[in-house]
Amino acid sequence: MKKYVQVAGVFLLLFGSFSMSTQACSSKDECQKQIQEYEQKIKDLGQQKTSLTSQITIMNTKIALTEARIKNTQQLIILTTEEIQSLSVKIDDLNTSLDELTKILLHKIVEVYKQRQVSGYSYILNADNAGDEAVAAKYLQAAKRSDQILAIRIQKSKITFEEQKELREKKKEELENLTQVLDAQKKRT
Repeated sequence: MKKYVQVAGVFLLLFGSFSMSTQACSSKDECQKQIQEYEQKIKDLGQQKTSLTSQITIMNTKIALTEARIKNTQQLIILTTEEIQSLSVKIDDLNTSLDELTKILLHKIVEVYKQRQVSGYSYILNADNAGDEAVAAKYLQAAKRSDQILAIRIQKSKITFEEQKELREKKKEELENLTQVLDAQKKRT
């Protein structure tokens, strides 16, 4: 009977001593905080006198640490996936905008080309409409400036489009790496 009481006491001591809750963290910052706490706890327990109780506590803390790391990686995967989706929407919008600007510019180029087809002789032969011709010349100059501005906007949109595509590809690589880390972490548990 005395042995039974001793075994029961050791059992209570071993399993009752681990009061650390393994709460699921809900944000990246909370996960980081839990990871730091668990790492500190393992360090502190490792410095204590080795006993069966401390070994169980160390193992339980390591399990909690691994779970916190898994949750942190899952949070990073969620954030990275959201960033990829956001970038995809931006890229689609930029692509649509770039297509529209290009169509407008091409249309304007065709119109300017048609205007240039008017012979220079028409200016000389039609002196009565000299005021109209001056207005038309001013209009053409304004159109040229507008076309230049539009061409610059198209170039900037194209650069932004390429940058967003590159960023999306980097985020996809990051997501793949995080998924591999998560799989490795889960295998350790």
